[in-house]
Amino acid sequence: MNRRLAALLAPLLLAACTTTPAGEEPAPRAEAAPAAPTEAPRASWTEDFRREAVLVADEIRIVGPRGLLEHVVVQQDATNHSHDVEATPEGLVLDSVATTNAIQPIRAQLDGLSLAATRGLRVLESVNAVDVVVEANGEVYYRDIEAGKESRSPRVRLVGRTPR
Repeated sequence: MNRRLAALLAPLLLAACTTTPAGEEPAPRAEAAPAAPTEAPRASWTEDFRREAVLVADEIRIVGPRGLLEHVVVQQDATNHSHDVEATPEGLVLDSVATTNAIQPIRAQLDGLSLAATRGLRVLESVNAVDVVVEANGEVYYRDIEAGKESRSPRVRLVGRTPR
């Protein structure tokens, strides 16, 4: 018999030998062990940024624990901003900087908080952070839409406490 033909037929013959004759039930097979989880369990998350609000500032910095990047979205706009991602000893850093002639702010979303930065936005998913901290500097405008309150100041610091 040709070697190629034998190589093709061997698996088929082995499968035929292990089939159950007509009318007989196959022997029960052992259940496979469940797969080990590939991720650590998700940490608890703050509810403090679920409320609808707006924060506009020259510069905004967001620092939070593992899982922060699942709650933050930064709009990419290569025409008006440069974007950089870097792994550091502190954690993962996303930097967005407005170009010299930028006509659009850097836009982002943190749960219900809409953000706009005219000069720069930095997001740090820190290995050491426990709470989520949003710091805004420059000409800062903050409006809590649900409460109907707004403020203007040179600096705002918002803290979202994570359950412990």
